[in-house]
Amino acid sequence: MLELAGRLVSLQELVLLFNNPAQQFESRHLAVLAGLKNLRSLTLQASFHPETCSFTVLSRLPHLSALSVLPHEASTGLTDKHVASLTTLPGLASIEFPGHPRA
Repeated sequence: MLELAGRLVSLQELVLLFNNPAQQFESRHLAVLAGLKNLRSLTLQASFHPETCSFTVLSRLPHLSALSVLPHEASTGLTDKHVASLTTLPGLASIEFPGHPRA
């Protein structure tokens, strides 16, 4: 994933489906995406790890204005901790996180 991010530095919109049933999405995966400095819109569908996935790392994306976070259908969804980390992202004009009571 890191190699791919290096090739996509001018990418402005990304839809990422991380549907690996053997692995949950973690902050280290988000850190790779944080290297896409021109990214303006991001949609993620994954099974987000309840303890080791914080969206705070995406605050390094200066142009990110739209974020959609979709739990994979087989996952337990988003926890309050996930939602709290989403609120640390400044500059988001649009944020969607269906599958959580605070959505």
